[in-house]
Amino acid sequence: MKVKKHILLPLVLLFYLAFMAYYTYPGREGNENLSITQYYITVGITVVVIVALYFFQKKKDENREKYKDKK
Repeated sequence: MKVKKHILLPLVLLFYLAFMAYYTYPGREGNENLSITQYYITVGITVVVIVALYFFQKKKDENREKYKDKK
């Protein structure tokens, strides 16, 4: 079974975000540079961008399939 690109890429980015969110959490020892507000805003904006990427790529794949079927 082939995994579609519009699913795989956002999934990989979400795993990366989860790792980075854990690693850069402001309450962790030795990581007091980032305020909690900056942290949540950054994580929230990143999630919005990943979700938008999913929908844009899904639409692109649907258009590609539609065009391929017309040929």
